[in-house]
Amino acid sequence: MQYPFLNQIEHGTMHLREAQPLDTSRTSKDSLVMPTFVVEEEYQELYIRHEKYIKPYRLSKKLSAVYNFQLNRLSVEEIKKYLFMVFQDQSTAFKLKVSLAFILRNNEDQSLHFYYSSQNNQLLFNDPFFVGNLNDLHKFSQKIDEVDLVSHVHYPSSKFTFVRITNVTFFLSRILRCPIGAARQFPDHLKNVQGLYSLVADAKTGAPFTDKLCFFRCLALFKGSKITALERKTKELFKEYITTVHLLASEFEGIALDELENVSKIFKIGIQVFSKNTKGVTEQIFRTLKEDDVMNIHLHNEHFSYINDLHKFSRCFRCQKCNKLFFTKARLQRHAATCDAATKNIYIGGAFGAKRTIFDKLEDFDINIPVELRYFPYRICFDIECALIRDTGVENSARVEFSSKHLLASISVCSNVPNYQQPTCLISTGSEKELVKRFIALVTEISEVSYTLMQDRFSEYETAIDEIDDENLVQCFEEYLKQMPLLSFYGQKYDIPTMKTQLFVHLLESQDVIKYIIKKGTAYSAISTENFLFLDVSNYLAAGTSLDQFLRAYGATIHKSFFPYEYFDSLEKLSSSTFPAYEAFFSSLKGSNTLEPKPDERLSTEEQQVANQYPRLNNNTVLSQQQISGVGHYRYEKLSEMFSNNHWTFGDFLAYYNNRQELF
Repeated sequence: MQYPFLNQIEHGTMHLREAQPLDTSRTSKDSLVMPTFVVEEEYQELYIRHEKYIKPYRLSKKLSAVYNFQLNRLSVEEIKKYLFMVFQDQSTAFKLKVSLAFILRNNEDQSLHFYYSSQNNQLLFNDPFFVGNLNDLHKFSQKIDEVDLVSHVHYPSSKFTFVRITNVTFFLSRILRCPIGAARQFPDHLKNVQGLYSLVADAKTGAPFTDKLCFFRCLALFKGSKITALERKTKELFKEYITTVHLLASEFEGIALDELENVSKIFKIGIQVFSKNTKGVTEQIFRTLKEDDVMNIHLHNEHFSYINDLHKFSRCFRCQKCNKLFFTKARLQRHAATCDAATKNIYIGGAFGAKRTIFDKLEDFDINIPVELRYFPYRICFDIECALIRDTGVENSARVEFSSKHLLASISVCSNVPNYQQPTCLISTGSEKELVKRFIALVTEISEVSYTLMQDRFSEYETAIDEIDDENLVQCFEEYLKQMPLLSFYGQKYDIPTMKTQLFVHLLESQDVIKYIIKKGTAYSAISTENFLFLDVSNYLAAGTSLDQFLRAYGATIHKSFFPYEYFDSLEKLSSSTFPAYEAFFSSLKGSNTLEPKPDERLSTEEQQVANQYPRLNNNTVLSQQQISGVGHYRYEKLSEMFSNNHWTFGDFLAYYNNRQELF
């Protein structure tokens, strides 16, 4: 079968058609019929196994399409035949990729292997090819003629040989925003419509327009030109446009919808674009901001026609947003000004929307809480420390070694609630249950004070809220006043899991009701009860932010002190009155003594004076090993002196460490 557009000689006689964009008058019911699936007997098992990749199919979406055809032989002509069928099925310009599928044989074991087509593999050309008209299609067919199909078969290794081609797949990316301006055959439902000039051919000679000046012909008619004498005014308007936008005539590809606003400003007119379907219903698809001196035009696919009488042209107008019908354009415009029924996407889980706060709900009852009162002002912070018990009681496996058991030793608490602003460190007496119980009792005491203060904060709104005819809302507001935030830093992964068993027991024993728990793996991101809301500050910071970085970001001058974690391997050491040795502050995790500064660490004034007593490296910004050791021993001596002067036990030192008293 021969295709004239593929032949250079006959292509020259089709100059009127080759510049035309694709015929968009095709509808879905005109779509091509795909061939039936044919199984090659010799390769029956392989064809059946990979049927979904080999059988002919057409998958069409708004922005893309896939066409798959079986091939009997490795033939350029056969590929071009299917290419023409795909082209005929399109209504818009598109970018095209072509991929081949084939069968290879492994010469070592004589096994057959199928390699399917895809957008990334077995491509005839690496880059997609734009097809907007027959001329583009001819150029692409010429490129295919130059291709050596055998060289496009990709072999995994040299032991494979080609057996046969199975199918070719065309991957299309549709280009919906294609410049408007090329004339085309007018559809039947728009022919002989009153009030419309089609502008597909010269009214005097009948010769079809092959340029892309349909918009300017509409503009010429709007400016007063006669339908039989358009061309002179059309060219004047076109020249004015390309001069204004600094464009060469050869570079002009038509006027796109999103360029009409700019065109409106250039020619100082309003523009309204309509589209009429086969049922006679007209939609307004575009209008400029300028609403006086308005030109009405019709858009069919990629061609503008001039509407000289809108009332004759259409008796029925449809709103694009809600699909309501109106019998005059004025009624449609009045409706469109207030219509908010935009396209709605329905999701199984519902569309996302910000959750209404308790204050948003109160506004429904004319209770407007000032913005400055809408933020909960109080919070409690807590942190735990553990003894690292060497005897874990758990046998090691081939892959896992249990180095220590973490036994809860202290819980430090601090808040910004008046009278509770000094840190309190609860030290274990040997019972984890008793320690957690004291913790719950303390935070409950603080939350009760917070609740009283919150009631005072909203006292002037109390009467109005109590009179609301919504018991659930009143109850929610009461819960908001009572629920105290408890904050930790990376507590979701360490603090909460460490004491979770006793924590939940004592929460329930205190008559608190657990409302919900949010977990991510073993981490507790949030625990909500009637009285408390456990949250982790790290969830609201950039990933990997350390406590020191967090403190410095907010200008805190205090920094973390130093603690001999690996020395603290028994709760009995809490009562020891002997300060640990310098070596006890060594951390196997960090591979260094925690008292010793990092080479680039910023030192305090006193520490810098100590460092200056030792030789410095050539690079003055980096500490030498002697300086690092000197500063480390200085820090140790200061801690040891404090321990001795205050007659502390190790438990007192733990309390100091938790309470973050500034020393250096």
